[in-house]
Amino acid sequence: VVVKKQQNYASGKNEAKITAKIIHPNVARLIGIVRENRCDIVTPFYNVDGNQKNLAYISAEGAIVNFTNVLSGLCSGIEYIHEKVKILHNDIKINNVVLDGNSLAEAEAILIDFGKARDQISPKVYVTPADTQQFKHLAPKLGQVNGKQSKKSHVYSLGFLIRTLKYKFSDFPSMFLKVYRSCLRTNTSLRPSASDLCEQLVRGKQE
Repeated sequence: VVVKKQQNYASGKNEAKITAKIIHPNVARLIGIVRENRCDIVTPFYNVDGNQKNLAYISAEGAIVNFTNVLSGLCSGIEYIHEKVKILHNDIKINNVVLDGNSLAEAEAILIDFGKARDQISPKVYVTPADTQQFKHLAPKLGQVNGKQSKKSHVYSLGFLIRTLKYKFSDFPSMFLKVYRSCLRTNTSLRPSASDLCEQLVRGKQE
């Protein structure tokens, strides 16, 4: 297992409460908590052949990653938290995705770290604008006063994640170029939903 230590009891309790709602193969599962003046989060040790594989730190040299498998699973997980449990993760980025499986060629993506997550009925609002120059995975709207996290801001973050993979891996499939470009549209109404993306990726996987 993995134990995520929390800074304080309240933040740990909130993350545990939210993570406990989620049961999906592409999203981190809550096993339990450890109480020691905090509320530490216990999740499975997701790994590839016994080694932790964070998507951000996989070497681009010699890695054979099934990107269609990884991205279709990740979209499925995001669609689930959006449409089934009505949660906003609020920090979708390459560092918060780990892989799980016997090899990179068949590994599944797992979305982790719900420390900033909230229910959709009370989305995070940036009274002080987010630094979107430093944190480029955040949607431009969040760099404005009272910018609000939403399902569409999540889609922007997912698009930035896919774009990052494209520039990191020379063998990254060209079929995903349209996908990430549609996610990064400035006009939020023109961005696809996670459900739309799932349909595109499943179709691509079948082809």
